[in-house]
Amino acid sequence: MISLTDQMIYRLGNLNTEQQRISYQMSTGKLLDKGSDDSSIFARELYVNDKVRTYEGLQTQIQTTTAQNSVSDSSLAEVKTILDNIKQEISKALNPGMDANDKIASAVNIGGMKENLLTLMNTRVNGEYIFAGANSSGSPFSKDSSTGKVSYEGDDSLKSIAVEPNTYRDKGVNGFDVMFYDKDIGNSTNDLDFTLDERILDDDGSEWHLSEATTGHSLTFDIDDIIQDVEQAIEASKK
Repeated sequence: MISLTDQMIYRLGNLNTEQQRISYQMSTGKLLDKGSDDSSIFARELYVNDKVRTYEGLQTQIQTTTAQNSVSDSSLAEVKTILDNIKQEISKALNPGMDANDKIASAVNIGGMKENLLTLMNTRVNGEYIFAGANSSGSPFSKDSSTGKVSYEGDDSLKSIAVEPNTYRDKGVNGFDVMFYDKDIGNSTNDLDFTLDERILDDDGSEWHLSEATTGHSLTFDIDDIIQDVEQAIEASKK
């Protein structure tokens, strides 16, 4: 009789455990409560969950890039419109029939449109400057308050976005792509002539600068090189 009672209690315990497992599955939609229930199924579940999180991360990146591309497209469309308007204003100003006041008004209008261009080229989406290149944490275009000269502070690289695990694609455009043009091309048999205010890029995307001497950094030069200090270089660039 004691043996029979123990067996019944044992079987009831098993039924109670099974009932709890079924209730847990029905309420949570999960097959396992803990890994020890079935190590093989639990391992597969971990694998699937990891893949789901990976692709959810990819989806988020793609959605963010899509939003940035949409803003980039609309900004560039506005840039094109402004440039067309600037050309029209310049054509009007060249008309012999315009008096001095009309030309001043055109100059003021062009100045306002240039400010709009600067604002558009420093557009940010989700905290990133979309035309700055790979280093998108700082504004790509800056204006000197005294001279009015606009400089590009970004680089000629592009950020990459993961489109699949271990697969990346470049995204967006940088300031060089949008606001610069190729004035001249040089190679091993064709010397490249350039001025101080021009930028030099090689086929690998690296930018080359004239050598500068600073405190702690000596300057190496040839006999036919021209040496200027900073003040002279600035004055030369204004001419």
